[in-house]
Formats: sequence, C-alpha cells, structure tokens
Amino acid sequence: MLFSCNREETSEYITEIAQLKVDSVLVPQDTIAIHSTQMLRTYFTLQQGCEGLYNIDYQSENGLTRNITPYKYKTNIACGSVAAGHSDISFTPKEAGTYTLKFYSGENTWITKNIVVVD
Repeated sequence: MLFSCNREETSEYITEIAQLKVDSVLVPQDTIAIHSTQMLRTYFTLQQGCEGLYNIDYQSENGLTRNITPYKYKTNIACGSVAAGHSDISFTPKEAGTYTLKFYSGENTWITKNIVVVD
C-alpha cells in the first residue's frame, strides 16, 4: 500500500490557543431545583474567518464556586471583521446551596453570577 500526503500552503491549521473574554452572561433563572438543568449562555467576540471557540474550562474553586474560562483558537487564515458569538453551557447542580459562577472576562476580571439551588 502506498500513502501520500499533500500539504498545501493554503491549508488551515491552528496557530494559537488563548483565553476568550466573556462579554456577558445570560442566566434565565437565578433559583432552580437540585438536579435540574439550566442552559447558561455566554456572549463573546471573535474575528471572523480565523478564530473560533476551542473549549470551555470549568473548575471548582472551593465549595460551590466555579471558574468558567472559554478558550479560542486562531488559525493561519486571514482574519475578517469582529463578530459576536455565543455558547451555551449546561448547568446541572448536584447539591443545594448558592453557586457562584465566575466567567473569565479578562486578566484578573470575572463576571460573577449567583444561582440558588433548592431541594
């Protein structure tokens, strides 16, 4: 068997992964029942053509505090204008209490949302 790869200079590839600043967050309800699911929507801006949403990092800080940081990728394709984007995050709490969700909004800056979870 013979295999061949032809890598053209115009092929798209990722050149960078970086934190993506969240511009705003939509939390439909600030009080929900335990084990129920709520979709949280984050809004951000990306350059068209060369950037996209890569991943969302969700880390427990302590207790019921969560740090949520989206990441973007950048490719070698020419960038266009800046455009708004969004991503939905499924939030399904496993215990009652007040959750503090902190969304990355720039270096040492967070958008904080609280959700009360009841039995």
